Amino acid sequence: MISLLQRTSLLVIPSNSQGVAAFMPKNLQPRPPQTIKAGRGSVVSLRLKTDDAERGQNRKLPLVSVMLLTYERPLLLRHALRQLARSTQERLEVVVWDDSPSAGPQDAEELRSYLRPEDQTLVYRYSRERLTIGNKRNLCVETCTAPYVIQVDDDDLYSVDRIPYQVEPLIRGTAQLTALRQNAWVVLDERNDRPRFFRATEEFQKLPHYGTMAFAKEIYPAVRYPSESSLGEDEAFFERAGAVRTQLLDNCDDHHVYVRHARATNVGHNLLRDSRFRALDDPPLEMMIALRDVAQNMPSCEPDETSLRL
Repeated sequence: MISLLQRTSLLVIPSNSQGVAAFMPKNLQPRPPQTIKAGRGSVVSLRLKTDDAERGQNRKLPLVSVMLLTYERPLLLRHALRQLARSTQERLEVVVWDDSPSAGPQDAEELRSYLRPEDQTLVYRYSRERLTIGNKRNLCVETCTAPYVIQVDDDDLYSVDRIPYQVEPLIRGTAQLTALRQNAWVVLDERNDRPRFFRATEEFQKLPHYGTMAFAKEIYPAVRYPSESSLGEDEAFFERAGAVRTQLLDNCDDHHVYVRHARATNVGHNLLRDSRFRALDDPPLEMMIALRDVAQNMPSCEPDETSLRL
């Protein structure tokens, strides 16, 4: 039996990497690429070991793996990587899982250029087979090598302090899973040019936004995403983690802003008629600036055709 992991391809592009062979910095020691022929594809694993002197203090900090799924949204993927490059969390392993028809190694080095060269590693796994979101999340967790995993969606907004804010309780051992409370939502129309801003009511802010989970990898695979699901898989994971030490964190500082758009899995209903939300007529400037980057990179329109009326 050939596992799905064996039918996909893996590229690991480490910090400070500028390529391989003749283009490799002197402080990097390559391990020979490993190719395993299997099924309809192959696993290609390339890992470069960074010299201890180069990493220095950073090696004392815990590594955090970022789970980042994408499908046919190359501009949004780059938007997400730019946000991660601004994160105040040191030592990130960014695991991208891409099952787009065009996915492949040709873009990996360019994707790596969006991250910080000194302490962020790109792990790029691509599949020719279209997968459910739940399946991709499970496979992504299995790819992560850090003791802590945090979920990032390519179309949402995150503060620079979001990752350390959520990972700190995991490192201290006071929680095995953290999630941010419900707070800010932005709804875009089909042209992505007329945003409506909303805040969750005080009562709704008591509940988690399931798409913001960070957790200790040790809880997996006892707690898994439903592999057959592409909607609500993160809520199911949260509910399955009932016996896990869980901490809900306030999101009043907009560490996460959920962006709902025409191509989101949760297109839902009219929030103007939802008693759990109130319209936000004067959103923070930082939120509006960040939203412009998301809207301009939506697959439903070209960047030069989008003009947010803020």
